[in-house]
Amino acid sequence: MKKWDVIIIETLSRIVSVEAESGEEAKEIVDTRYEQCEIMLNADDHILTEITAEHEGICPLCGAEITYSGNNIIDNNGGIFPWECPACGVHGNESYSRKFSGHLYIKKGKKCTHVYGS
Repeated sequence: MKKWDVIIIETLSRIVSVEAESGEEAKEIVDTRYEQCEIMLNADDHILTEITAEHEGICPLCGAEITYSGNNIIDNNGGIFPWECPACGVHGNESYSRKFSGHLYIKKGKKCTHVYGS
């Protein structure tokens, strides 16, 4: 049995009308009002809910094992791994974030102490 990450994304949206000299000014007015909690979105503003189940190496559409292209992009924040599903033909990217998991080798002087995990 596999552990699945189920993601729930709710989208809230509201049109706010303001008087301003330009679109940029209108956006700044609304940004300020939103930051000061004068505008708060709630359940009445709900427009979409998406629920997806994801697992590393598994196609999120059909559940088959995916094939990686090898054109990976890795940087200090994590990585992107392009893939294709041989079963249904869909393709996409797996995303990984970099997370500190502990020091593995700590050297003091000439001795090496192995420390695993944290």
